[in-house]
Amino acid sequence: MGTYTQLSQKELQSIIDLYGFGQITSYSSLALGISNSNYKVTTAQGDYVAKVSNDKDAASLESEQNILYRINNLGFHYCPAAYETKNGEKVYHHKNHFGTVSPFITGHAPEINENTAFQIGKTLGNLHKLSEGADLSDLRTHEQVGYDAIDIQTYVNSSPECPEDFKEIFHSLFSDQLEGYCTQKFPSGLIHGDLYYDNTLFEDGNIHTLIDFEQSGVGPFIFDIGVSISGTCLIDGVISCALTEKFLEGYNHERKLESNESQFMSEAILVGLLSISLWRIKRFVVGDIDPSKVENYKELLSIARDYHKALK
Repeated sequence: MGTYTQLSQKELQSIIDLYGFGQITSYSSLALGISNSNYKVTTAQGDYVAKVSNDKDAASLESEQNILYRINNLGFHYCPAAYETKNGEKVYHHKNHFGTVSPFITGHAPEINENTAFQIGKTLGNLHKLSEGADLSDLRTHEQVGYDAIDIQTYVNSSPECPEDFKEIFHSLFSDQLEGYCTQKFPSGLIHGDLYYDNTLFEDGNIHTLIDFEQSGVGPFIFDIGVSISGTCLIDGVISCALTEKFLEGYNHERKLESNESQFMSEAILVGLLSISLWRIKRFVVGDIDPSKVENYKELLSIARDYHKALK
């Protein structure tokens, strides 16, 4: 993680001027995000996060903000949307840069424990419950920005760029190549898409903010649960059954899992691991955002392999 686009105070001031937030009194780069450069900016009016997109286009950023605005309108208040510029734009444009300006939220990524798992599961269940049955036809789908089970299946079977280790583990994990999972009709609605524990902010032991909605969209809830468990219920790089149980306990407190969701939960966790692994391949192996992370996808393959062995 790091800051890829270096901005001076003068450049940041030009961005802040688009919002009318006054003169910058201090600023600092934030080691947040893989796809963005982020700066904490302070003026007399408050603290803000100025984001500069490094690999998303402006339309993708705006579609993300449309989701955040809708989530807030549904009554889910754990994800503040970006401010609009003085011209009413959700995404600013300045010279060759574009991005968003959002409120700066205090908090920290939590320690992984049963309380953390329960609260993240409960919050995710609340998000899903609020969006279930709502008209979301004007919002992007998750498959437009992320990689679901069918994308993984297609990538392994059809893409010449697919790494051999990714292909091998896919076939070892799924004897039916995910056919059973992919033919299910799972409940769907708004999903976060990447709710690892470090995409949450806690204070005094309580969750109060979810961040990083870049892979959010309309999609199956079970996929969102699988991704979140795969990045939250870990002890020393191993998925913990105890933490997974607490996560699902919290989730069920808000929204009861349907029978086919419970039946395919283990597959969903494996899909979650391969989905984020594929995202890393696209960014760091095929792409050139950060060459130092070219091997990062393999960590998730290792976790998936160990989890699959534990299920036998």
